[in-house]
Order: sequence, then C-alpha cells, then structure tokens
Amino acid sequence: MGFYRRGSHFVVDVPNCPISSPAVNRALAAFRRWLPASPCPDRIPQVDLASDDCGQVRAVVHCLDSQPHGLADFLRPLAEDAGLALFFQTGRKATLRRIAGAEDLAIEVDAPPLRLAYGPGAFAQINLDQNRALVAEVVATVPWGGREQVLDLFCGMGNFSLPVARRSARVVGVEDFAPAIEQARANAAANGLGNLDFHAADAVGALEAFFPGRAPDVVLLDPPRSGAYAVCRELKKTAPGKIVYVSCDPATLARDLVPLLQGGYRLARTRPIDLFPQTWHTESVSLLELTR
Repeated sequence: MGFYRRGSHFVVDVPNCPISSPAVNRALAAFRRWLPASPCPDRIPQVDLASDDCGQVRAVVHCLDSQPHGLADFLRPLAEDAGLALFFQTGRKATLRRIAGAEDLAIEVDAPPLRLAYGPGAFAQINLDQNRALVAEVVATVPWGGREQVLDLFCGMGNFSLPVARRSARVVGVEDFAPAIEQARANAAANGLGNLDFHAADAVGALEAFFPGRAPDVVLLDPPRSGAYAVCRELKKTAPGKIVYVSCDPATLARDLVPLLQGGYRLARTRPIDLFPQTWHTESVSLLELTR
C-alpha cells in the first residue's frame, strides 16, 4: 500500500505518510496488516482513506469482485473494533455500499463554524486547515453587501455555498453528483440557512437554466483539474459582474481565463494557497471583474 509513482500506476510502498493526519496513518497501518490476510488481496486495486475534523476515519475499499462477501465478513469486525467507517466500491460510485460505521464525515468552515457533512464518493478538500483558509479567502475576495444573487458551480456539498449564503441574498448551487446535492441541502438545513437552492445538473448550461435572461451578480466556480473552459465561454456571453475562480491546476486556469480576459474582464487579484505540502500542486483563488 502506498502512492502512485509520479507519471505511472506503479505503487510505491509507503508505511507512513509524515504529512497526513495521525488518524489516517493509524488506519493505513491497520489496513497494511489486514489486507494481506484477507480472502482476496489480489482483487483490491485501491483503498481510499479520509479523516474529518472529529478524527473519524472512513475507508473505501475498492474490489474487482462484484460480490466480495468473504472480504466484507473478514473486514467488518476489524473495522468495527478499530472504530473505522468501512465502505466497499466494486465499480463506479453507484456501487458504493456501507459495511460498517457512520455514513458521513464532517468538516468545519467559516466563523462561527458551519458544520458540513459529506458521504462516500463526494468531494472534500483533504487538507482541513488549509480548506478553511481557502474558504476564508473566497469570502474575503468579494465585498459582500447582503443583496447579491450568486451562482456556485461545482458546488459539491456546499463548502463555499454555505459561507457565501451568510453574506448574500441567494445562492444557487449546481453539481452533477446527485448525492452531493442531497448532502448540500441537508447541510443548509442543519445550519439553519434557507437562502440556498441546490440542483443536480451539469455546470455547462447552468447559467441559462437557473438565471434565464439575466446574469447573477457573482459566479463562483471550483472545477476539477480539467478546468471549465466551456463554462468560461458561457460566462463571457452572460457577463456577471464578478467571477471567483477556485482552481487546482494553474495550466487549466490560464487556459480558461483567456476568453474572459478577451471578453471584457480584468484579473483583479489572485492568490495561491498550498493545500499539498512538498508537492507542486497549488490551489488558487482568482477574482475577475467586468470592465465593460
């Protein structure tokens, strides 16, 4: 067990990760003991480990067998004794099923804290402290007046949507992973926020679908590493007053900004935030303002 060697799918054996959380390292050590003795170690291509702000750890064990009954019976008591949440995945995310432990992990963002739960298969930043710094940068980037209409694309379970909703009139969140949208709605309700609407839909076309004939005051987008070029071309046409782009890849960010900078926007500010120590990966928050 370990990490992929750079540029390959060759696994470099890693007994301990010095920049990961103690809870994840304890779980890593446990699975390194358990899996070689399991019924089908050669059928397990991947194990995902995540921890939350309460120290709870969730493990998703990927298995190439569609019905790994023996593996579940073997790992369930071990996970329960260790206090781990355990899930199996035998294909795409739709095949996820709970074996032991709680469904959700929970993180805290903003001040006073908002508690955000997220389920297996949903996205959350892995560096909890730096995610709070990322959220703080996003909410500080715009001088909120409490009247803004906001579109949050690639919203996930509401990592930015809920903090922004505290400072604006209305937030529409869009995410194509339906379970994350269900979680975002639950998170809004649990935190007593009623000015959010969440939709399971593609980010492409969301502007016209949810703000027909008019532009929101602010568009926030946090796309995957592949970026959001098609969305940026739509933004150029619709022309919201401000765009906040949270990027995890400088190359796709530079590509995506071209149509906006050529279409009447100026890059007002950008700030990198290091969520991945000892690597070249860098998150950034960029503010674009319409000048025409």
